[in-house]
Amino acid sequence: MEILVELVNDENVALVLEELKSYCTDVSTELAQAAIAAIGRIGRTYTEKCLDILTGLLALKQEHIASAVIQTFRDLVWFCPQSSAAVCKAVEGCDESLQDDEGKQSLLWLLGEYGQQISGAPYVLEGFIDSLKVELCSAVKMELLTAAVKLFLCRPAEMQDILGRLLHYCIEEESDMCVRDRALMYYRLLQSGVDETRKVLLGPKSDPSMTVLTGRPEEPVNLWASSFNTLGPLCGTVACLENASAETSIQHLHSAEEEDGAEELKLSPPEQTLRTEAVEEELSCTADAAEELNLTTGPPLSHEAFERLWLDLQVAHQQALGVSRPADPLETLQAAFQLVKIQTLAFTRNDTVPWKAYMYSRAGGTLILAELLQGAPEEPESKGNLLVSVKQQPENQQAIRSFISVLRSVLQTLSSHGSQN
Repeated sequence: MEILVELVNDENVALVLEELKSYCTDVSTELAQAAIAAIGRIGRTYTEKCLDILTGLLALKQEHIASAVIQTFRDLVWFCPQSSAAVCKAVEGCDESLQDDEGKQSLLWLLGEYGQQISGAPYVLEGFIDSLKVELCSAVKMELLTAAVKLFLCRPAEMQDILGRLLHYCIEEESDMCVRDRALMYYRLLQSGVDETRKVLLGPKSDPSMTVLTGRPEEPVNLWASSFNTLGPLCGTVACLENASAETSIQHLHSAEEEDGAEELKLSPPEQTLRTEAVEEELSCTADAAEELNLTTGPPLSHEAFERLWLDLQVAHQQALGVSRPADPLETLQAAFQLVKIQTLAFTRNDTVPWKAYMYSRAGGTLILAELLQGAPEEPESKGNLLVSVKQQPENQQAIRSFISVLRSVLQTLSSHGSQN
């Protein structure tokens, strides 16, 4: 199944999903759950197709299938926040099919994160609270506490009595000290004020500084090893280190050329000029290559966090890409961007004018936000041509150049394939 997931593309995705779907109802519980998890991984690229299959499986009311689907839903909305509306609609009324601890924890996490979109969320939590005395798993109880407090912050009128019952039981009657301490922490946090509680529990879901811990296997170790166990990545000094590395390599080339200079003293002036120009061109190419940064997606960025950052930050760079929007389906465009570590959050429909797309990526410790625009009356450059606006945090022009280079390459490749077909 791992091989099938890696081999998926636009041409065979329907066949692969049909194959995996047939395994989901196998008599072997392990095989069925592995197939569901594989569909979830494919869903990070082909979200709509996989959501239809997973929703259908949930309707079977099979305990092990429902548990695996709910766990897959939890992972899917984390990687693809745009799927949250469909997931919230699908999980309505599925709590009766869950008996294992992992499935319960996944459902409670969904209720806590997206309870505002699930109409019956408070009453599902109430059912868990009613059966709390017979619940043996501490992890489920602590997930229930977190979900209840989060839902209280979004729907206080419905959750006030329910949360009060839960906190009273966990503080006064619960024998598990870990659960009791968690309940006391939330109780004291709520005593400090709802606003303070909201800052702690409903803060930004994605922290750009977390790229320190993700995406590293794709980057050369010598680019970041010297900043390991320091505050460098948080201060945005990774780019400085990379620039220093590039400058060092160029200085070595200069030194090598100076050592060879003694042998070049006998050259005539025209020959010396040609030699100098060749060296300068070689150094320029080396510098350009050294300035290239690898893109990484890092932890997922929610729509809310993206919108907040987009409104707060100023446009750092804007330019016409010299290519029009490809005629490919939006799913193909999204999959192509994901292959090069660019995550798309939203597209307008193909026939919409002006056409827009919003996306993000990371490079050199910098979070890059971008808007693609075509056909906007207020932007003459976008008529028949894609205009990209880039914002970033922290500032790093080197990262912007790498991002735009990759973005243009993808769009040009898709456009050329479209014209050939």
